[in-house]
Amino acid sequence: MSDEHRWGWLPAELLIFTAFGHVAHALAEIPPWVGGGLSALLVGVLLRVLDPTLRRLGERLAARRDPPSPPAPKDPS
Repeated sequence: MSDEHRWGWLPAELLIFTAFGHVAHALAEIPPWVGGGLSALLVGVLLRVLDPTLRRLGERLAARRDPPSPPAPKDPS
């Protein structure tokens, strides 16, 4: 990778790290129980919104699998 290509990413990296630094500093003031509750709420909403897409993806993956083998016969003894 050339040096010119690496230096081209520097402004974007500085912007991202600065933004995350400000967000992290602001979130440090929130009590842990509030942060945990907000995280759980966010995950719950995301799962509710993404449920149809994830369900379709899971059904397509399950359909691509080999069919299950028949159960082994029971031993009469």
